[in-house]
Amino acid sequence: MERPSAGALSGDTSGALLDDSSWTHLTPWREEVARLDRELRPDLTNLVDLLRRIPVAIWGQLLNAPEEHFGRADLLLPRMPDASLQKEWTGLSGGQLLRQSVAHVNQVLLACAEAGVRPADAKVLDFGVGWGRLAMLWLKYSKPANLTGCDAWESSLEEARQLRVPVELVQSDPLLETLPAPERSLNVVYAFSVFTSFGPQAFASCLAGLARMLKPGGVVVFTVRSPEYWSLRPELEGALREAERAEFYFRPDPGHDQYGNTSVSLGYLDRLCRENGLAQPQLEWAPGDPHQIVVRARRLPQ
Repeated sequence: MERPSAGALSGDTSGALLDDSSWTHLTPWREEVARLDRELRPDLTNLVDLLRRIPVAIWGQLLNAPEEHFGRADLLLPRMPDASLQKEWTGLSGGQLLRQSVAHVNQVLLACAEAGVRPADAKVLDFGVGWGRLAMLWLKYSKPANLTGCDAWESSLEEARQLRVPVELVQSDPLLETLPAPERSLNVVYAFSVFTSFGPQAFASCLAGLARMLKPGGVVVFTVRSPEYWSLRPELEGALREAERAEFYFRPDPGHDQYGNTSVSLGYLDRLCRENGLAQPQLEWAPGDPHQIVVRARRLPQ
């Protein structure tokens, strides 16, 4: 289950316009949506081709209310959960969550471009798949057979199944000591709003597991929080001051040793990546989610 992003906590409303789905009826891709509805195969193997001219944000918008835009395809495609579940799991819903999700997917596309990986051919793992919000969007770029979603929470996987997410869904070991995919079998792994909640053992162990599954030249994309995140949590007295002095700062949730809220230093990231055969990570930051940093790191040849 995902945790609220800093964008949600700081009241970011820059995606609010996307909540008005009526604008999709006026767009140049109206005919492409009709073609998708008409020609989609039951096994979704031609979905990538049919989505070629439909922007990923429009694709996500369609999945928020497929019954409004599809007749035949509504029975074949996945769909996003209702707004209340979206907000319960992530702190955002509708257009605001879609805006954040599209930004995450674009970071994975950038990582593919940097690594020389064609998204259509890439073997991809969605680590911490949740209900499948990013996996659904990634179907614009890849056939379902090339994507696996894993999550330590069976309840999350069951929600994804109920929403008809058409990819392999695997329950994963919380510490990734047992891997959900073979070693050196993946081109891309992404994990958004996952490492932001890990304690020190889970953080280090899971990143090591992800690195082991990557082919040389493959890339991992994940998000972390900087110490400034704790400025959003004034009820945690002293947290910001302590986090600014620490390489790794973690406040566990009640009853959980390895799950809560986490911030890390850049030095810690550099060292952990180096220890696991990953290049020095590249970092990105988005004003719409200012306390979540995107990390991209390639697996070095060995």
